[in-house]
Amino acid sequence: MQFDFFIKAWLANALSESERQNIVDGFVMLTIAIANKQPEILRGTSLVFSGLYLYAIQSERKLKDVIALANGFLSEQVDFTVTVELRELVGQFWADIQYKRVEHLIEKINSKNSLAKFIDHTAYASSLSDSRASRLYENKSEKLNVEFSVDTLPFPLEVLDPRIVRIPVGRSNELHKHAHETIFVFMQGRGSVKIDELSIRVHAGSLIFIPRWCMHQSINEGETEMILLAVADYGLTGKSFVGNYLKSARLKRDVEQQPN
Repeated sequence: MQFDFFIKAWLANALSESERQNIVDGFVMLTIAIANKQPEILRGTSLVFSGLYLYAIQSERKLKDVIALANGFLSEQVDFTVTVELRELVGQFWADIQYKRVEHLIEKINSKNSLAKFIDHTAYASSLSDSRASRLYENKSEKLNVEFSVDTLPFPLEVLDPRIVRIPVGRSNELHKHAHETIFVFMQGRGSVKIDELSIRVHAGSLIFIPRWCMHQSINEGETEMILLAVADYGLTGKSFVGNYLKSARLKRDVEQQPN
């Protein structure tokens, strides 16, 4: 699967410019290392290239396969019908990309050092009326009966992403899906939440789990504004997802979406 994920991302130009350039530069160094029989040239590149070098020197056939692979990447005309062994090696690019995107988080988790660096207690506390909260986006569509707003909370979070969602009486937010998982904490109002084919009644105090990639929507069926706290792992998922995350997260359709 790693090979398939990587190739899909490569063909769709879904990698960042630096990620893509590092791979191209690595294949340049690989061809030089093979031509000069100097594997030390690969020092500082991804271990994938060292693996490809060791694979290439095993036989003439394998050497031709690696050279063809390298030339394909460098010419943007790569043939991805490669051997099983090359699939496994190239698939490691995916693991490399994923690790590098979250490496700083892993380091902080394992350092066991407190990240509570602030003296002012307001850095750790907020409320629905907090003036520091900022409007992330808002949508309104009479045709779809959609109207809602989303505010971010003023916390310096790295993985969790809490947002205050407000939905007026008789309205809903968009029917949408996204890569991150979310917990909804309903603070005010009543109504229902759609999760794929399910419909769950909610009220103040309800806790709802939204799995990754499920279609979901919150509907205000009460007499007061619906207010909910949505806590997602966007800080992790947004880094791990390869591609246009925002494009995948919401259905545009006829909704008159205002930019973030």
